[in-house]
Amino acid sequence: MDDSSTANSGPGIGGQALLKRKIGTSIEDFRNDYIDRHAPIAIPWCLSNRVTYYAQVSGKPWIPRFDYLYHSTAHNNMIQLTSPDQIHRPLRWTSPELEAKYKHLGINLEDWDAVAEMVFPPVVTIDDYYRPKVGKKYHLEVILPDEKRFLLDEALKHLQGVEPGAVDGERVELIVDGKAVVSVGEWQEVFDGIEAGKVGERR
Repeated sequence: MDDSSTANSGPGIGGQALLKRKIGTSIEDFRNDYIDRHAPIAIPWCLSNRVTYYAQVSGKPWIPRFDYLYHSTAHNNMIQLTSPDQIHRPLRWTSPELEAKYKHLGINLEDWDAVAEMVFPPVVTIDDYYRPKVGKKYHLEVILPDEKRFLLDEALKHLQGVEPGAVDGERVELIVDGKAVVSVGEWQEVFDGIEAGKVGERR
């Protein structure tokens, strides 16, 4: 994990996309779904579409649940309270200038839970980015249902794009220099099978 906001992603078409968790999902569950489950699912699609860099950026690690005492002046006694399940340091802008720029546009990081960062090679067009021809069936049958499971909605229906390197946080790199740097488990086989019309989504 890298805490740097500047990835060595090389030249290409890319940026950062702000994402929101599904209403009612805890921060911890969202983090587990986003990093531990969704990343291996997304990587085969990314590789098939020649993504050269893919990282997930989220808030800093959470402080464990703890109890503390609060002095009630109204009743002159000590009341034991419990903190929220998780406390985390939120995403943050990498410069005051970027913060001012995006706040002027009505974009506040407090409203967002994570960032997806991808870089495509220069020869890939924006149309290819939003309507990929390679891996389209897998995208429809596997990635989109998984996004709706833990995100507010499908990523492309609710994300907010910002320029590369605008947002900082805990960075988890998944693809570097066009190669996966984490295991995708069985999902590459699922991808190959679905694209070949041989199998359906893993249950």
